[in-house]
Amino acid sequence: TEFTNLYYHEREDEMKGSAGFKSKADRINHIQESIETSGTYEHTFDEIQHGARVAWRNTPKCSNRKYWQNLKLIDCRTAQTNKDMFGCCLQHLSKAMACGSSEAYISVFRPAKPGTVDGPRIWNGQLLSYAAYGSGVNVIG
Repeated sequence: TEFTNLYYHEREDEMKGSAGFKSKADRINHIQESIETSGTYEHTFDEIQHGARVAWRNTPKCSNRKYWQNLKLIDCRTAQTNKDMFGCCLQHLSKAMACGSSEAYISVFRPAKPGTVDGPRIWNGQLLSYAAYGSGVNVIG
């Protein structure tokens, strides 16, 4: 409940009027019921987005963390196949580079179910990296 307490402490006033908002007590009851029946629970979009923002805000060595409130979430939890995941990665790149300058986005895929390793995996550290060098007339890389 530590995250739920933090979430409601920081977001409750802003979220009260939004569709589907639950009081803290109702949300905790829903989480507990879900854990009792399925062994896990699902975060809301806003919980994930705020959690990602808080993680960035609390990263001590990140020089860009001052932009933590601008981090945008792309919810890819419905992706089930490699093709779906590829589409989400393309969507991420398209949104992040739409205006010619990089904006801060995070794409979130579904977690593995408790006791399994069936969650999606991307095996490289970055979706895209930039590395090139000039060689006369050409750019290589």
